[in-house]
Amino acid sequence: MALIAYDSVDAAVFQADRHLSDDALGGWRDAICGHFDPRPGTRILDLGCGTGSWAQAFRMWWPGVDVLAVEPSPAMRDRAAFQPIVPGTADNLPFPDASFDGVWLSTVIHHLPDLAAAAREIRRVLKPDAPVMIRSVFRGRHDGISLFHWFPEAIGVLDRYPSVSEVEEAESVQLLPSGRFPDDDGPRVQVGPPA
Repeated sequence: MALIAYDSVDAAVFQADRHLSDDALGGWRDAICGHFDPRPGTRILDLGCGTGSWAQAFRMWWPGVDVLAVEPSPAMRDRAAFQPIVPGTADNLPFPDASFDGVWLSTVIHHLPDLAAAAREIRRVLKPDAPVMIRSVFRGRHDGISLFHWFPEAIGVLDRYPSVSEVEEAESVQLLPSGRFPDDDGPRVQVGPPA
């Protein structure tokens, strides 16, 4: 499923190096709230949660929101700061239809071998009109990311990631330039870092 299998060594490196500072998390909280209304009783799925840092942040930010997390890697689940984390994959989610008010994928989209299958499954577990929020880098969108300025050879790794248009195609819906879906009066997908 993944570009990295995330065995125990990879999971330890991820846990040590991939967490955002509180300031960076705060900026993302504001961006997420532009697309997801965290009212008490709503449910959000952190899909491909890794060690659970986002799920943990959601639970801290929104105590009344039911936060669920899915991660396919046993090594990542073993190191998780958030519990419980359910084993599962994006194309086979262990939840009933229309279970969630939002789905969050942070640096996960490039690990999905079949975007269309994942999109169908995500749509199945989402309530109607619920947002899918994607935090990632995408092929062809490296400008402005300092890592690629200092390590231009890393662009070759990014070339294996899906493009925004491939993600949109998997969803079978094209975003308009405003970031809104056709026939929709509000944004549903956050692609990239907050502005």
